[in-house]
Amino acid sequence: SDPASAKQDRELGLTREPLDELSWIARGVARLGGDPQGAVADFERALESNPRSRAALENKAHVLSERVGKTAEAIEVLNAAVEFHPDYIPARAGRGVLLARLGDRAAAHADAVETLARDSRPGTLYQIAGIYALTSRDQPADRARALQLLAAAIRQEPRWIGVVPKDPDLDPIRDDADFRRLMQSLADINAVGDPLRSSPK
Repeated sequence: SDPASAKQDRELGLTREPLDELSWIARGVARLGGDPQGAVADFERALESNPRSRAALENKAHVLSERVGKTAEAIEVLNAAVEFHPDYIPARAGRGVLLARLGDRAAAHADAVETLARDSRPGTLYQIAGIYALTSRDQPADRARALQLLAAAIRQEPRWIGVVPKDPDLDPIRDDADFRRLMQSLADINAVGDPLRSSPK
């Protein structure tokens, strides 16, 4: 394929007015890197077509929280996502993380507990560990729960250990001696293979 032609086609596509919910979402995703405000506008247009659109709500919340620093607005968007889709784990867990970033420990923990009651996959355990790590800034006792969940996530899915060094949500516990010991222990286990874990072929 011709990279120049592909770039030209993409730019042309961005200038065309989308005609439906999915097209607005697609254009919003395409604009994420260079035009986050434009991406938000596109997701809002998708929501005009379908206020319950899970993809539009999730993408809008992502841009608001991770690209333009509007965490409180992102929480409002995820409130709608949780209301419309109560069984959709990423929305509830994501809201818990944002609440924890803003220091609302009670609400963040409520989302953490409800999320874990619904799902215990490694990615969920890892995300909820981030909630407790964040709230440990004000309540050091939360570190133990963060470490417990982090260890469980990485033991089930070792690839998460590679995410830890660049995850700012874990910064509040990063200098903790128990955190460093845990990371070293898990790294050692992953390096030699854990005899307690079996992976039948």
